[in-house]
Amino acid sequence: MYCLNYHAELMPAEDHIVFRKTVMPFLMNVIAALPLQSAEMLLALHDAGKLSLVAGKVRVEGKGELPGTTRDTVEGKEGKEETVYRMFVDCSGQKAMEADDYPFRSMAEAGVIRDARAEFLDTKECQDVDEDKIISGNGRKFLRTGGIDIDAAFRVVGKDGEPNPRIYDIGFPHTSGVRPYSYGLQACNATAGIVVESWLLASMAGSAVPSDVSDVSQVYDRVGP
Repeated sequence: MYCLNYHAELMPAEDHIVFRKTVMPFLMNVIAALPLQSAEMLLALHDAGKLSLVAGKVRVEGKGELPGTTRDTVEGKEGKEETVYRMFVDCSGQKAMEADDYPFRSMAEAGVIRDARAEFLDTKECQDVDEDKIISGNGRKFLRTGGIDIDAAFRVVGKDGEPNPRIYDIGFPHTSGVRPYSYGLQACNATAGIVVESWLLASMAGSAVPSDVSDVSQVYDRVGP
């Protein structure tokens, strides 16, 4: 997973679908981090009888009838059970921030950024995918993978498909469609190494930023975990 995070753009849309459906849920269950203060608050609520743990796979259906409540379906060993909670703690990790929610609106409106995507090898494979997850153009089909598109050196990619020579984005909520797995300080170290080296190369006359994943792989080998 540490390596795949920096090579995910090599996967076609079909592999992204399998990855997000089978691999990522497993990772979110076996690898987790929680601030100590938050853990103490949850334990205190549990001791006070105000917080319960329900086993099973949950799906948040929407708002409950009463203000401030959520309606959730939990699928466990006994089947499905729908319950209304005053509060539901979602520990599945931060979701990608879509291009429509990108905080720098002028960049979005000017076409400096675009949705992250992966191309389908076989367009027939996208028939079972929700229509809002599909991007079509020039006879090609792409899967929206979440967040904004970046190249291998973390430069934002515009609607013309070209990376911006001056604007980088290393924010995980923005780029997790291309870099799907952040594993803490090691990922920060590898990301910083890739970006700084690209700056150094760009400052040299006649040198190009290593935007191809094979070039960045060499940087990752030197600075990665």
